[in-house]
Amino acid sequence: MIARRVGLTDPALYYYFPTKRDLHDALLREADVRDLPPPAGTLEEGMESILAFFFRYAENGDLVRLALREQVSGEPAAISFRQDVEQTFRAFAGPFFRQHYGEAANAIESIVTYTLTGVFWDAILSFGANFEEVVAQDHFQRRLRNVLSACLPDPAELG
Repeated sequence: MIARRVGLTDPALYYYFPTKRDLHDALLREADVRDLPPPAGTLEEGMESILAFFFRYAENGDLVRLALREQVSGEPAAISFRQDVEQTFRAFAGPFFRQHYGEAANAIESIVTYTLTGVFWDAILSFGANFEEVVAQDHFQRRLRNVLSACLPDPAELG
């Protein structure tokens, strides 16, 4: 199925990935977020960048369902994948949190990271094969914006 999807023959695919494990581990790679503008500016502008990061991962529902299933079963490659995604998110959004929240940045960043991860996993478990379709709908995107907004206090109130 993978070979057909990428336009290769089975032998060509196994040339690059000698075992199913090699292929599996290659699939558990992070989404490319290098083209996304890092969060900057106002809270609203930063929130849009953070949401773009979330939706970049949501574009491949099959992969994220596989990753969740394997993380729950303790598969080391899938656990490493989750840790890498979290580290990438923190590198991506960390400067924004530090700019707006100073000493509270690490706490706010953790709250956002784990809340978005929870929403992500909940959507996968709730919608299964329809995950990508549901996440693309306006009502889900509004809900996610509201959740993220609730995680981002007004920096003036933290004074």
